[in-house]
Amino acid sequence: MHFETKAMKINFKKGFLRFYVVAIFILVYGAIVLMYPKERKFEFEFKAGAPWMHEDLIAEYDFPILKSETRIKAEKDSLKDNFAPYYVMDSSAVSASMDKIRTRFLLHWNNFIKINSGQSFAAEFNAFTAKPSVLRDSVLTVYLSESQKIYDAGLIELADSIDQTDYQFLILHETLSYAATLDAIFTMQDINAHIHAKVLTHFPESLRNNERFRDLINDFPVSDIIAPNLVYDKLTNKKLLNEKIENLSISSGMVQKGELILQQGGIVDAQSYIVLNSLKKEFESSASITNKGLLILGISLLYLATAFALFMFLLNFKPKILNSARSISFVLLQVLVFSGLAMLVSRNPNISIYVIPFVIVPMLVQTFFDDRTALFVHIIVIMMVGFVAPNGFEFVFIQMIAGIVAVFSLKNIQQRKRMFVTAFYVLLTYAVLFFSLQIMYRGGLPHINWVDFAWFSGSALLILFTIPLIWVYEKIFGFISDATLMELTDTNHPLLRKLAEKAPGSFQHSMQVANLAEAVGRIIGGNPLLIRTGALYHDIGKASAPEFFVENQSGFNPHEQLEFDESAEIIISHVTRGVEMAKKAKLPESVIDFIRTHHGIGKAQYFYRSFLNKYPDKKIDEAKFTYPGPSPLNIENAILMMADSIEAATRTLKEYTEESIAKMVNSIIDSQLAAGQFDNVEITLRKISWAKKVFTEKLLSIYHTRIEYPELNKTESNKEDAQ
Repeated sequence: MHFETKAMKINFKKGFLRFYVVAIFILVYGAIVLMYPKERKFEFEFKAGAPWMHEDLIAEYDFPILKSETRIKAEKDSLKDNFAPYYVMDSSAVSASMDKIRTRFLLHWNNFIKINSGQSFAAEFNAFTAKPSVLRDSVLTVYLSESQKIYDAGLIELADSIDQTDYQFLILHETLSYAATLDAIFTMQDINAHIHAKVLTHFPESLRNNERFRDLINDFPVSDIIAPNLVYDKLTNKKLLNEKIENLSISSGMVQKGELILQQGGIVDAQSYIVLNSLKKEFESSASITNKGLLILGISLLYLATAFALFMFLLNFKPKILNSARSISFVLLQVLVFSGLAMLVSRNPNISIYVIPFVIVPMLVQTFFDDRTALFVHIIVIMMVGFVAPNGFEFVFIQMIAGIVAVFSLKNIQQRKRMFVTAFYVLLTYAVLFFSLQIMYRGGLPHINWVDFAWFSGSALLILFTIPLIWVYEKIFGFISDATLMELTDTNHPLLRKLAEKAPGSFQHSMQVANLAEAVGRIIGGNPLLIRTGALYHDIGKASAPEFFVENQSGFNPHEQLEFDESAEIIISHVTRGVEMAKKAKLPESVIDFIRTHHGIGKAQYFYRSFLNKYPDKKIDEAKFTYPGPSPLNIENAILMMADSIEAATRTLKEYTEESIAKMVNSIIDSQLAAGQFDNVEITLRKISWAKKVFTEKLLSIYHTRIEYPELNKTESNKEDAQ
């Protein structure tokens, strides 16, 4: 019944994992299809200055020749530079100003009379009138009349920064607009002199020559009183300028149906390039609803092919990734993120797709898996992006080479400074490849678009974000990188330092196990650095009770005062205590697994057998003598289990010969194999055979027979030398 339940759990887990893999593939690739631009893809690739490699291109329909972005920008700039501003005629300013002139002139007249009180004006005013009030009203009437004439022509106030030479503008009056120049209107800058001169001409010469009368006229500050009736309206001008820009034609001609656009082998010159781009935009934007449905179907089938290719690769070469929900989620997350970024950037013509650091994909995958998987996932991503990238072949070629360079220049990330070297190599690769393609297409340095190199530089700098991304993914997915492993193998780590201080014998045992296990891992497979790290930490639980382990004892054995089952409980507890210490220190799960599994589901054999020998007729509770397990989960755990048992057993040998060591190694590994300790591990008998050979060779090199040095015979010459 127990085995049936266990089998059901295993089958349920496998079924759920299969469902999850299928579901996440559908979700990821479905999301990418939804993000894909819903325009038709132009089937021809072309480059300015390169030959047209396709058959003769004949227009299948009429389409406009679109102006280049540079030309449109130049025309827009010209519109802005030559835009004649609009001034709105404000009728309300006239009546308000007239009222102010009346009020202010009466005050001005009264002040003038007060200043000149007691003086006779009769003789001076006889030529005009005998009453000063009549003169006052006459002057006021002239001021109002001349002001009205100014307003009828138009009064404007210009900023000092405006060059008034040939200044042209438009006057907007109600629904009408007409052109005007400064010659036909008045400005606030010269209004005083003009109106004062005009007012004086209305009076006889005798008054014009009168100094006090001229002061009366010239001291009246007309420009401070009246307001311009031609007002610059910022919002109106902005609106009208925008309308002109919006109405600017974006085409410069038409291509008629049946017209030859380009012959096969012809060079794509500047004009041909503009026509081809126009055809491309017309083609991609003219999809009907029916065509869009077919477009989505075509995209889905293409991306389904890439999904199938990735799935088959993982199924046949990397089944471990497919059998791990975390691993397949990580891989597909990279596909989704970088494909999605490319879709977003492709919608913005101002951003180059080359700014996206696609080489981060293989670098991340390589960090947590291997080179082969990294390159394959990278190829899948850039093939998918190639459908939206301009000049898809060029994009795929550059990114594929850059990805290969990134993978082989990084190789391992045990030293984080290596990331900077990789970024430099990738930038150099981008520069060389792009430069080569440019001079091949454009035929000379003057025609190269050097701005594109800035996008590549930005992409290379973004590669450095791989370092924090690795840390983030380690936390999210529970992965572990070589850089983290290198940090953990530092013997100054608090846990290792504690083990060395409290249990020096166990620490030396761990060091020896680490050397043996790492050597085997390099031969039969697995991650040698992970194996070494796990070996260093596998016995940290012994630091909590070091005196109960023989390698730390010096004469006194506390087990002599305990029952066998009590001693077994203490020995077994170093596993659970080690796990607790590791979790408290926040060690990665993959390292903690070495602590859990290094004894598997085996027994504390010494105390188990001693109990059986002493109490042959007594029923034994085997659970008290059995480690909690589980058995090794992967080949790295299995190698450590072998190395741990073999290193400990080697210390009990009476002689270290090749025969005795090989016999001991074979016996231990065979017993572990027979006990089912490696049932969860994909390890072949051939690899086990290699492991036995490596263990034997390494132990022989450690415990090889020393040469005994002969004593020096005492001869006469020796005696003389001694004297």
